[in-house]
Amino acid sequence: MQWTPPFRRWLATHAVSVVAVIMVAGSVFVAGVARHGGAKDIDARYLYAAAKCWSAGKSPYVAQVFSSTYRTIFGVAPTSDFFAYPPTVTSIALPLALFQWPVAARLFSLANFAAAMVLFWACYRLVREELGHSLRPSHWFWVVLASTVSGVPGTIFTGQTSVFIAAAVAIAIVGSRCQRSWLTVVGFTIAGFKPQLSAPALLLILWLERRQRPAALIGVGMWVGVSAYAIAIDPHFVQNYLNSLSRYHSVAENTLANEFGLVRLLVRCGLGHALAQIIGLTCAVSILGEIVWFVRRSGRTLSSTPLALMLMIFSTAVFLPIHDYDLCFYATGLALIATLTRRYQVALCVPALLIWRPAPIHKLNPVAMPDLVPMLAWLSLLICSSAILAARLQYGRTLTVGTVERNELGEPALGAAEVDV
Repeated sequence: MQWTPPFRRWLATHAVSVVAVIMVAGSVFVAGVARHGGAKDIDARYLYAAAKCWSAGKSPYVAQVFSSTYRTIFGVAPTSDFFAYPPTVTSIALPLALFQWPVAARLFSLANFAAAMVLFWACYRLVREELGHSLRPSHWFWVVLASTVSGVPGTIFTGQTSVFIAAAVAIAIVGSRCQRSWLTVVGFTIAGFKPQLSAPALLLILWLERRQRPAALIGVGMWVGVSAYAIAIDPHFVQNYLNSLSRYHSVAENTLANEFGLVRLLVRCGLGHALAQIIGLTCAVSILGEIVWFVRRSGRTLSSTPLALMLMIFSTAVFLPIHDYDLCFYATGLALIATLTRRYQVALCVPALLIWRPAPIHKLNPVAMPDLVPMLAWLSLLICSSAILAARLQYGRTLTVGTVERNELGEPALGAAEVDV
């Protein structure tokens, strides 16, 4: 028998995974890091100016201080004279003050790229843990699609932090699934940068992952630690921060008309803003209740229940609207579609693709609301996840996939998993 070099044997075994890594890394790097244009690092400038304020012992939540610092650095006044990130962002912003702006911008872009690759790894790990075997090409399709969703390179290009949040929540789920407490702590700590994205997921992990609850609470405690300096140097922190949030929501780009979510869609359909918010809140509470009910009933943990995780991730924007670049947060939910049976994967393929690349649809959309199609695609993913989750408890007959007893949806049968106590 002919001898084959070990590397060639390894490459033959892992060829698909190597191609997947190259595709994700190449796509995200070219479209996010290497791309140039007028909006390049536009949001990172605000983080850098805030970092310079903090390094000088000043508060970026004071409008005059922030505007003056921004003008000194970039030679022009900021488009908006406020800084609306919570003080938890100091853990990634403050180190940028050590460098000149061109270097800081490149380092932050590379840090965003690293976060995107962590998100890719977390998506792979969650799918791998659920399947119980190596990923096949059909599984890799969903992991690659999720990791290259348009919000990922878009966030990196503009210097936003949404990829950090998506990766942080994903590794917190991996930490809970694999009982790696340090991942849970890191995930919770970083996810505090944007609570409007991460709050539902963090709340459910804290509630339903009993074994990881101490680690989750440590992560929550870290929010106080990383915020302490920003709060200490501003005697009127609460008032100044609330003023910054008020100015943030007064800017046209941050109003409901330019955001993504159920409330915006209901208002567009003619409902009053207050009524739309009530409906959004009711739907959000109902979805979270469904997740808790299902996980408790199934006897599994949240992190070992892909359908519950999908619904949890897709529930973002039901009540609190988000921006288009925040769609990268849905990456984990898109990847977990790989754990469903083939017929459900086919059914969810079209809305998933519309979330993955909504830009071409914007050009073809003849209606006045340019993001209507991706918004309806998101609602389709949300409703289908909820419907499948509710239907799962109705199946008593199980079948075997691999070595795990599974029901007709392709998930481990109720009671087959170890109960988390």
